[in-house]
Amino acid sequence: MRSCGRCVLVAVLLGTLGLFAWAGTGAVPQVSSGKTIVKLAPAGPVAPPENLAQENVGDVPEEPPSPPDQFAPHAVLWDQPVSSVNTGVYVDQDFIDFPTYSSYLADDFTNAGPWSITSIFVAGGGWNGFSSLANATALNWAIYADGGGVPDGDPSGGGNAPVWSLSLLPSDPQVALTINPTYGILSDTLLTLSAPVALPPGTYWLVFYPTLAFEGGGQFGRFPSDTANGATAQFINPGGAFGYGTAWQNWNILGAAQTDLAFRIEGDLASCTVLYDNGPLVTHVAGCSGQDASRLQTGLGMNTLGFGHQADLGYRMADDFTLTSTAQIDQIDFFAYQTGAPTTSPITAVYYQIWDGPPNAGGTVIFGDLTTNRLTATEFSNIQRDSETSSCANDRYIFRNTCSAGVSLPAGTYWIDWMTDGSLSSGPWAPPITVLGQTTTGNALQYTTAWASANDSGTLTQQGMPFVLYTCAAGCPTITIDPAVLPPMQRGTPWSVTFTASGGTAPYSFSLTGTVPPGLIWDQVSA
Repeated sequence: MRSCGRCVLVAVLLGTLGLFAWAGTGAVPQVSSGKTIVKLAPAGPVAPPENLAQENVGDVPEEPPSPPDQFAPHAVLWDQPVSSVNTGVYVDQDFIDFPTYSSYLADDFTNAGPWSITSIFVAGGGWNGFSSLANATALNWAIYADGGGVPDGDPSGGGNAPVWSLSLLPSDPQVALTINPTYGILSDTLLTLSAPVALPPGTYWLVFYPTLAFEGGGQFGRFPSDTANGATAQFINPGGAFGYGTAWQNWNILGAAQTDLAFRIEGDLASCTVLYDNGPLVTHVAGCSGQDASRLQTGLGMNTLGFGHQADLGYRMADDFTLTSTAQIDQIDFFAYQTGAPTTSPITAVYYQIWDGPPNAGGTVIFGDLTTNRLTATEFSNIQRDSETSSCANDRYIFRNTCSAGVSLPAGTYWIDWMTDGSLSSGPWAPPITVLGQTTTGNALQYTTAWASANDSGTLTQQGMPFVLYTCAAGCPTITIDPAVLPPMQRGTPWSVTFTASGGTAPYSFSLTGTVPPGLIWDQVSA
């Protein structure tokens, strides 16, 4: 028997928290003074890739550089506890009576695989007359997609709508308010969802805030955490009353030294199965000292090692796929290499679109765009691209780049186009489908200044592009009952069964079916 339990999803909270306090010195909320403003230096520029549409045999590879920082390699999920160093809280409230002072905090998290979120915990405190979140008009939660290091929308309606949001009364059965041990007031919130939130892989931003009047309600704030993961937590005051502008910005402007906000996400991890695989890459399993090889067949006259799909040049690859029935696409794997890279991935971004027909023949984009980085994880695929004239050269390691999706499509034939970015100057290059003895492997297209067939430069034959589509489902624990078949019931003779659960968290549920002999009743002694 199987019964879905809950596994704690320790959410990677990626962000920097800022301390925002109100000094009760006037008729409206005010920011406290004397805080040190911490300014974060922007990342340095990345050198542009070579302006090449193909990498062919004879192109000189770069010298392998020192390993670059790896992008989001399968982020670890965890709970971010309240800071033990800073017990202050920072303004996070929708002020009914002073709307231009309404301010919101957001922190990011990354899920490398699909989640089914069942609960969200946020610790909070209050001042300036705050006594309880039960006085709030509403409690509000929202999850926004990542917009390049900040949420791509905000609670005032700016930007894009959240991927999920919920507003409830404090008395709603899904809400449990508890006393915060630091402030001694009813300001910690546990949301237990009646309908779990399905979240495909990606980087997201969590926002929580009460709708509460300043007069009579006081001020609510959120705690920092001592962890330091991912992007800096963000602060926004859309009405601009605090004088910090009206856009998302690092919350350190409020004076906090910590990076993260405190919160916890619980739910079920999901397992993924292959929905569609567009073609093979490997020609020689373990052919390079344990690594697989995707070998260009120069003996057949082939010459192209990889196709340019550099994001900053706008170069893209496209190929088609067919679904035989309605299917949910939750995750997509693409493949790319940068010549000279070590086995630590240099890939930093993947952008893609799904079309309802060929992009060069009247197709329309039905999902995705070329501005949202959907890369959630990147790793060495254990495959290297080489050629028959230069086998196992160890200078073209192919990386598997996992991207979030979250789209349901009916049966039909679709096209997907994508472009990739990386930290090195060579490529990124897309290795084509490779099959021993075949020079034509598909019908892929390449966009440079216009769409054209992705042809090998030696044989002029069209190539296909490898990618993998996945559908994912929340995992359930396995429950075992021993003995599986109970002996005949006898008067005065107890029954004993052993219950074992693997995965999930209590409580678990199971049932036994059978017929009680006439004249007998159940008398449960223990369970």
